[in-house]
Amino acid sequence: MPIRLLAAACVVSCCVATAVAVADTTTVEDNHNTTANLLDIERATAGHSGALLEHTIETYRPWRSRQLRSTRALPRALCVYVWKAARSAKQRQDYEVCAQFRKGKLRGTVLRVRPKRKRMGAFEVRRLNLRSVSFDFAPDLIGSPRSYKWEAVSGYTGKSCPKDPPFQFGCDDSAPTDDARTHDLEK
Repeated sequence: MPIRLLAAACVVSCCVATAVAVADTTTVEDNHNTTANLLDIERATAGHSGALLEHTIETYRPWRSRQLRSTRALPRALCVYVWKAARSAKQRQDYEVCAQFRKGKLRGTVLRVRPKRKRMGAFEVRRLNLRSVSFDFAPDLIGSPRSYKWEAVSGYTGKSCPKDPPFQFGCDDSAPTDDARTHDLEK
């Protein structure tokens, strides 16, 4: 009898933990915009787990990490743009949380974009599968807010998406496309 009671308690505790994790996560879906864009975003999520913020970006097509190598001729980016909660997402973002392929692996960097451009620090980038990546970073890299607005952004330049000046990338995408979402860290 005690074993059944212990098993029931474990099941209840797992369900509660799952419910809490789901309550802390926001997912946005994005329409398939163009097959030419290797980094066309299918969905993006924002959440937090313990002391870290966690954002994931999933694309429609598979890609290799080295395809995030960015050069002047072929600029590429996979980022989460962050705005302070009180700012409009129609204004320039406050932070760029980005993954790029450098020195043989994916590396994450947080840049404060305004008031003056400054590198805030690095973070861990994890590949979840061939179509998705997760950014796990400390809130202090974006000013330790209670809440913030976010939008996942991709930029790709390649054979199918040639560079088209004055635009920075040949193809780009964002999720959500209508307006940034708010992530509340106090939930």
